[in-house]
Amino acid sequence: LMLAGRGLRTLPESEGLTELAPRLLDRLAFASEVSIGPPLLRWDQPQSFFVRGAENAAQASLVIGDHEQEGVALGHGVFRFDLRLEEEGRSTWDEAFPIELVVDGARHTQHVLAVRPLAHPSRIGLGEDRACIVSEETDEVRLIEARGALSEPLAAGNGPLDCAFLNGSTFIASRYDSYITRLEAGGLVRGAEIGPGAVALERAGAHLVVLVQGMASEILLLGRAGTQVVARLAIEGSPIDLAVGGDTLFVATHSPARIHRIRIQGEALVQEGSLALSMPAFALAARELELVIATTDFHDPRTENRGNHFIEDQLVWLDAGTLLPLRIEPTARRTARQDHAGDVDRGLSPISLAFDAEGALLVAFAGSFELARFPRAGLPVYREVREELGMPRAFVALG
Repeated sequence: LMLAGRGLRTLPESEGLTELAPRLLDRLAFASEVSIGPPLLRWDQPQSFFVRGAENAAQASLVIGDHEQEGVALGHGVFRFDLRLEEEGRSTWDEAFPIELVVDGARHTQHVLAVRPLAHPSRIGLGEDRACIVSEETDEVRLIEARGALSEPLAAGNGPLDCAFLNGSTFIASRYDSYITRLEAGGLVRGAEIGPGAVALERAGAHLVVLVQGMASEILLLGRAGTQVVARLAIEGSPIDLAVGGDTLFVATHSPARIHRIRIQGEALVQEGSLALSMPAFALAARELELVIATTDFHDPRTENRGNHFIEDQLVWLDAGTLLPLRIEPTARRTARQDHAGDVDRGLSPISLAFDAEGALLVAFAGSFELARFPRAGLPVYREVREELGMPRAFVALG
């Protein structure tokens, strides 16, 4: 019985039938008189549907609740519908939802699955005694108190990407909103106009700093409690991350791969230099005297390039003033589970960097589901694998 059970469980995979059910459903839909695709409904973002009727169908409309729209004919009985339904039916999740299709006057009812968006926070905004996290997928922000208490989800604009604290207030930068927002008890208050495309938001002394990717990438300095842009500076390349060390800003870009060093002087931004990289830095952390980057192909510019070498995950400590390397730490390593040269399963793909109160570096490794604390050179590294929690996205010390 055990062998039979195991054989039955593995039969679909061994016979290449794992996708049989969805393929049959697609065939049945295509063979029906009228069909719609994709069979999923999202209330939280724009969506396009395609409806197929008879080969010579001339007109089609789609009815969802109280919303009715006529389709654009693409030929051969196919019609396209571009919808934005964020204000309708938000209470309906994870269940079949009826859609009425009217093709050349004939009415047909189809069912699609109304999909619930799930929160995927990717950055943590850190204050003195609390933190904030945002989720672009659900347009929400949550506050975390020093003892770990988590607030209820709060509305956070259109595609929030980052948050920061200034003068006791919580500020939010969004991908699609053209302005900064401030979180108040009564809701969101509109702040400085920055244009769409925010990538990162940080506090720098009495200012907020926003990294924006648009037609031209730039960094913005906000004053007057986030209500006014007081300085802006164009950045070469596509921005990846932003870090603040005292009155110095560091921006990582790709195309070209560089680290840009920018000084805040009063209410002005002055670019003081940059460091060319072989591969982009995809995470940064900064303090007054040092900058740490996560990259994959760094070599000391004061030494000869070895040329043929492994591309490996690295943490690189740089002098904040000169951008010269102080310490290079390859992170990938092997455990006893690996039995071939070159196989590694720990220290993979560092995705988040942050300093704690003692100056140690906190690292989240996305590729190995791992959290690590790197103290100063020469001291042992503390590592903890938390595979049951899934892939970590950010790691900071709170309080």
